Amino acid sequence: MGVSWHEANAYAAWLTEHLRGRGLISGEQVVRLPTQAEWEQAARSTGGRASLGQRSTRPGPTQRKWLGADPGLDVS
Repeated sequence: MGVSWHEANAYAAWLTEHLRGRGLISGEQVVRLPTQAEWEQAARSTGGRASLGQRSTRPGPTQRKWLGADPGLDVS
């Protein structure tokens, strides 16, 4: 089963609103897909401290946060 970029992006937007509604992230935080540069950096990483989303490569007024697979995060 494949997921298109549009489907993944729509899920990230839904998850942002869901987490905000439960008070788990602030109104300034968003769940988003990594940029191409972030993806390439992560793919090239050989065990260093590369991490997605700590600093966005795109300037903007909002803080962006990458929410990965966190076993303690219940989004149901």
